[in-house]
Amino acid sequence: MPQLATIYCISPGCPRPYPHTWGNKFCNSCGASLQLKNRYVPLQCLGAGGFATIYTVWDLVTETERVLKVLIEPSAKALELFEQEAAVLASLRHPGVPRVEPDGYFLVRDNKQERQLPCLIMEKINGQTLQEILEQHPQGCPEAWVRGWFKQAVEILQELHTRKIIHRDLKPSNLMLRDTTGQLVVIDFGGAKIGSVLSRQASSTRLFSSGYSPPEQIVGRSVGPASDFYALGRTMIQLLTGIYPPELEIDNWTTMAYCSFNQSRYPDFADLLDQLVQEDPSQRPATATAIQERLTSADICKAGFASSRLAV
Repeated sequence: MPQLATIYCISPGCPRPYPHTWGNKFCNSCGASLQLKNRYVPLQCLGAGGFATIYTVWDLVTETERVLKVLIEPSAKALELFEQEAAVLASLRHPGVPRVEPDGYFLVRDNKQERQLPCLIMEKINGQTLQEILEQHPQGCPEAWVRGWFKQAVEILQELHTRKIIHRDLKPSNLMLRDTTGQLVVIDFGGAKIGSVLSRQASSTRLFSSGYSPPEQIVGRSVGPASDFYALGRTMIQLLTGIYPPELEIDNWTTMAYCSFNQSRYPDFADLLDQLVQEDPSQRPATATAIQERLTSADICKAGFASSRLAV
């Protein structure tokens, strides 16, 4: 068991969710179970968004920490997206995606609100997001780092797109680095969709991130792999320049990218990023394989990959 562990009640209506003594099986305040599936013990609340709350949990079977995501939004659409995220992650086995076991999705009874709480257990990724790294380098990250991250991101997107999964929410805060290996990991699949081409979506759910999502996604038109490439391009330009993408709108993307590189030995990288962020999806690369071929032919990321394992 974790040293000096205390337990957190995940019931949304609990008047005193924390702390509870290790070993207690039920909450003294609301009566909710403190051992989910007789296996997972919530230790800490990591944060809460509009739809879900995130916890660190202790897995009594594997004796490791994991991440628990609990859906608190009761709408049918929120449940649909949550179940979809669980299905997407459970279908993937790639080091660049948090691992979810086939039984990682389950329901627990919320006695206080008399409903079932959907839960998703995921691998815990220890490390920093690229947003956190960028905050430590407000003038932009070294080009070699960004080239390495870009190469890994394209490899992950190739896996996702091969399985007809569109992430739809790539941005610095949804990209992490494992602290032991430097492996890039794409997180937050709450907005992901399955399908080679995705048609108009309901406007009642979070479907885009301002500054990163492409025009076709913002207005509700069909999205596909090129939509992820646009978000990836904008993310990488921000990491290079330190400038939030909308603040670059008055300038030419290629010019800004070149300026950020200064005396770069890899100007082809700027050209590639410029192509990724074209307004017209047909002007962007069609597949991750096409991007990888560009990387290979220009030798853009060879040096950068070796430099992308950071201790920041």
